[in-house]
Amino acid sequence: MELHCEVRPGSEDDYLPNLIEALSQSRDPLMIPTLVKVTPSGGRPAAALVHFGDLAVPALIESALSSRSGPWVTEAGGGMFALAEILHGPALSDRSRTEITATARTLLREKVIGTHWIPIVILALSTQDADLRSEVEKLATDSAEWVRRGLTDSAQIARRQSGIRFQLTRQPKPQH
Repeated sequence: MELHCEVRPGSEDDYLPNLIEALSQSRDPLMIPTLVKVTPSGGRPAAALVHFGDLAVPALIESALSSRSGPWVTEAGGGMFALAEILHGPALSDRSRTEITATARTLLREKVIGTHWIPIVILALSTQDADLRSEVEKLATDSAEWVRRGLTDSAQIARRQSGIRFQLTRQPKPQH
């Protein structure tokens, strides 16, 4: 397979984005760990991981649950966004969907008060699981849910609730 991206000496500022572009074009499953590391950089790595589907899920789940650092920030947020994208992608096994939903449930219950609350909410809503959606809706409307989880700053709670309400409008309830 021929990659269509020039990675050549130039500005150091261009090297990493050009390298990510080249890696994102690869269909070699050996690239999955590297793509996972750079998912916080934006949509290209996540889109490439969607192509791998089930093969990428274990590495992305590990990334979403970890606090490892990649080239920019922790990998977790990028892993969560990529998992949400994979759920919308083609042909994903029921087993992978179940594992992603279980991961979203763990993150929503254990890590939502941390810095990655938006990717957690997006992942939880992307699963289309009714119980997870209900939990997200409670976070959007009930300040006591945040206090129960350990977040007590009312201004922070209000900002987060506003952000979650916005995410809820972007992902309407599934029609079953």
